Amino acid sequence: MTNQGLNSSNVYGKVIQRFRRRMKRYVDAGPTPGAAASIVTSDGPLWSEGFGYNDLAKSGEVDAKTIFQIGSTTKLFTGLSFMLAVQDELVTLDDRLIDHWPEFRIHSRHGEKEREKITFRHLLSHRAGLPREPRVGGNFGNDVLYTFEEAVESLKDCWMIAPVNDRYYYSNIGFDTVAYALQKITGMDYPSWVKKKLGKSLSMETLRYGSIEALKEKNVAIGTENGIHHCEFAASVDYGCGDVWIGNADLAKILVLMLNEGSYNRSEVLQRELFHEMISPHFTKDEGFNYGLGVDIYGGFKPKIFGHGGGSIGYASTFYWTPEYDFGVSVQTNMESYEGAKKNPHTLGREVRKLLLQANGATLNRPQPEEFLQEKINAPIIEDFSRLAGFYAGLWNSRVFVRYREGRLYWDAGRRTEMTPKGNGFLLKSGNAVRFNFKSKKSKHPFSLTYVNPNWPAAELNLFKVQPVQPDTDAPAIKPNVAERISGIYKATYYGIEATFNLAKVENGQLYVHTIYGMTPAYPHKSIEGLFFTPKGETVTFEGNELWIENCKGVKWEDPVTELRTLIKKDPNHRLLGKWPLNQIATHLNQLGRKQEAREVRTIKRKLHSKKK
Repeated sequence: MTNQGLNSSNVYGKVIQRFRRRMKRYVDAGPTPGAAASIVTSDGPLWSEGFGYNDLAKSGEVDAKTIFQIGSTTKLFTGLSFMLAVQDELVTLDDRLIDHWPEFRIHSRHGEKEREKITFRHLLSHRAGLPREPRVGGNFGNDVLYTFEEAVESLKDCWMIAPVNDRYYYSNIGFDTVAYALQKITGMDYPSWVKKKLGKSLSMETLRYGSIEALKEKNVAIGTENGIHHCEFAASVDYGCGDVWIGNADLAKILVLMLNEGSYNRSEVLQRELFHEMISPHFTKDEGFNYGLGVDIYGGFKPKIFGHGGGSIGYASTFYWTPEYDFGVSVQTNMESYEGAKKNPHTLGREVRKLLLQANGATLNRPQPEEFLQEKINAPIIEDFSRLAGFYAGLWNSRVFVRYREGRLYWDAGRRTEMTPKGNGFLLKSGNAVRFNFKSKKSKHPFSLTYVNPNWPAAELNLFKVQPVQPDTDAPAIKPNVAERISGIYKATYYGIEATFNLAKVENGQLYVHTIYGMTPAYPHKSIEGLFFTPKGETVTFEGNELWIENCKGVKWEDPVTELRTLIKKDPNHRLLGKWPLNQIATHLNQLGRKQEAREVRTIKRKLHSKKK
């Protein structure tokens, strides 16, 4: 539980002391075993400290050098590593992927040549049209051993979500593809390239790639789930999107680098021009919001915030910097969230941001729904609301249908709610605001909408109007015997450990599946049996007793109630017996019309968790 560089005389001294107490209370209260945090300015780290323990057994204390997995904060490393290759004139942002990986293949509903349009600018901006995960590895495939190369090369069995640059679609495999291509471009394995060009320049001692390398270290935090289970990886080698493992003191050096616009210890690591490429949106549709090159641009906030959060099963990473007030914050924990938590670990970083701004006499301003709808905008007066209807998609792979019926608009993101006209836009029943954006006052239709929810991490969520997948009239209908075989609940996992469940049901000949975004229809491919597409473009495939949704494999679960009862006797702390899995199982069974089984699962949950209280 050491601390480095604490300086109570600086302007942030009182903030640091207060935040140290907050971090200690957070860890002491459990169930998160350990955490580490840093606060920096452009002059260097002000403070780095560890709290709590490496694991549930308390086998070692966390310090500033304890290695944590940082999840998607890894993407910032990938952006930096690519731009260092650009600086060395090995590649450009507008090189096509196939120029460096001619064998690259992926299926596409938009023509087999679509893949040839993908550039590194598209990949690093989440605009290449690739799926979120591959068929091998990724969030859904860590229950068996695999290599980094096998994961990326499994794209040949995947389908593109959309045409290139059609929309923002967050893609882990897109960043892994950049890392894979860098191996071909540099002639080095990707982790070695990063350690040579970035790790060496910043004198990083703890930078590791993948669980196999990281878990060999003695001073490493072991990810945990619900304060009960350690997370166990068969493999975790997603180098480009989520598998940097690093100590907090070294991670703080990246913040110093970013606050100095590419320089560290007065030495230029990345040219300032290339640095600014990283923190800028690259497509006019983005209008200053959402994403740069491996960097989140938190649009709508004043002052402006840059960074990249990260989370995987068992780990959380909060990482951001605010140039206007010259500070950066990094917080890592070996638990991402837990059932019943009032505040997840990412909240810690937001709490200290508020304190640091207050120390500067400032506050973080974000639009409030009512105020947002009173702003003056350059837009036409729309009397025909049907022009606003359509399918909108964007940040965090969010999607919504805006539906028109009898003169009214409805917001349909899984549940339909009426949109009430207010000011320059609409209010939802939740109190959140929606405003449609037009290119000019002469435009007849919007190109995007902006959604404002004062409780979200993003101040403004921009969703762009895109063409959804439509039913193919030439596709064969689902036969009754096939519908009966398909319908059911399918047991799946994230990272091979966290339980999740896919759902499929057929109503009136139409297939519906339940994804992490809610229930959605899926339309059959006209000639490939067992292949379907959601309106957003994700694939749904059936292979024997397996259902794959968005490349997440689920195995059909014929009798969940009997298995749960058996688990109660054998292992009452099993992951499947947590509140959230039991809720999800009961909900899915109810949706399938298996109401008696749903009641039995709710009874199991009530008996188990009333005892724990």
